Amino acid sequence: MTTLPLKVKVAIRDHWTKEDSHLQQSLKSLQDVLGLEVDVNPEWQLLLTELDAGYTDRADPVIAVAGTVDAWCRAAAELLDDRKNEEWTETLLEKLKITWSRLRLFIEVSGHTAPNQSQRTRRFPEPATSGTTSPTRRRQVSSGDDVSTSWSDDRGGFLISLPRRQRITPVNLQPLFQAELKDCFADHRQLPPYTASPNADDWDEVDAVDPRVGRLSISGPDVAYHRRGPSVSSTATHPPPDFMPRADALPRPDDLLLKPPYHLMIYSRGAHEIEVQCSHSPTLKFLADYFKRWRRTNHQISSKPPAVEVRLHQCAFGLGASIDRLVLATEHKYGGAFILTPTVILSLVEGVLGYKPVYSDATTWTYRRDVELKT
Repeated sequence: MTTLPLKVKVAIRDHWTKEDSHLQQSLKSLQDVLGLEVDVNPEWQLLLTELDAGYTDRADPVIAVAGTVDAWCRAAAELLDDRKNEEWTETLLEKLKITWSRLRLFIEVSGHTAPNQSQRTRRFPEPATSGTTSPTRRRQVSSGDDVSTSWSDDRGGFLISLPRRQRITPVNLQPLFQAELKDCFADHRQLPPYTASPNADDWDEVDAVDPRVGRLSISGPDVAYHRRGPSVSSTATHPPPDFMPRADALPRPDDLLLKPPYHLMIYSRGAHEIEVQCSHSPTLKFLADYFKRWRRTNHQISSKPPAVEVRLHQCAFGLGASIDRLVLATEHKYGGAFILTPTVILSLVEGVLGYKPVYSDATTWTYRRDVELKT
């Protein structure tokens, strides 16, 4: 750790090695339930080299990795503590005999890229040749842009695979880890051979079963669009969290709010001022740039200022230049002022940016967008 930047060393100390950190508490709880030592020693230099490009702050990858392992430990402890999972527990203990009764965790960065629509599985996947689904096979049916876990017989422990090009949000991981842990020792039965039928083409839109959620997804041309839209980020498709998140495991607000859902509100404050509030800073910057480009000149005033004053206001939270308010105002002290109407804003928000209306009254409009806007 001697070659790591100081900020990274401090983050490792505070979020990983400190005895009263959330991770160390979760590791201790898992060891108490399992009755065995838990061994996890990340190669920080290698991990941060792979993950650093997706984060704006050098400490954020460390916090994300610590939060991910914390979620894994809590998921495993809950499984072990449930009497319904006695068979799974016995299988785990049997496998741990070859590791001298220690539970090993290995953290790696996955180089697998998620398949696009043209690479989607079009038939039922062929059955595995052995009784255990390999880590490689598991990633073929789950999204390569997501965190995943699997058992490795070769390494004698669990693998936690992190996505290379996407920020990690640990708050959504515990239920996903539980589903994958339950399935990692399952005996996957041989499926009967596939027989073509006259309507075989109807199966062309059957997605592969994702073991993370355990559902078979059927998406015809129209259904797929309405369900997901042209592109859905992994944040939008994650199930809602079942557990209270920990504040120190989340990214800072200016990074967190770049992911959907985006919330936008428009307030008409009389004839001379309109305020737009939005959780997505790039949306407000786009609107401000557009209005600055096309606003008229006020010839009623000798200095000939712009007809509309466009003001962006910085968010009260976060560290970066995050914007959460846009105010449009006109000068009306000397008569002949321009009147502001919300119609052009509504048109841009709905027609260009693709926000969906949620609520409106005479002076207020509320919108939401669940699909990520790439910048």
